[in-house]
Amino acid sequence: MIQETKAIRQALRKHGFTGSVRQGKGTAYCWIHIRGSNGYGEFTDQEREILKRFGETPGGNFCPIPPEDQPLLLARLEGREPDLKDVEHACQRHESRSWD
Repeated sequence: MIQETKAIRQALRKHGFTGSVRQGKGTAYCWIHIRGSNGYGEFTDQEREILKRFGETPGGNFCPIPPEDQPLLLARLEGREPDLKDVEHACQRHESRSWD
């Protein structure tokens, strides 16, 4: 999961995104949390447009990326076709994580 967060952060930076891209905590560990760079984590107009360009729907100050969407977002950011095996693998890793 940490590799996906780092890869998405780097890819967003290449497209001019200046906000925060972090790994989730606790039960949201597998999710990626994207926040804007304005006060209280709000997105600038430029950050909002970058996220929309790649198929995301940012809220006022938060854009969560579930584990099954991370390979798709990364493929879009890198300008390549998504590999469905990557999506299946992400879902299996998420499902196999022990919550006990």
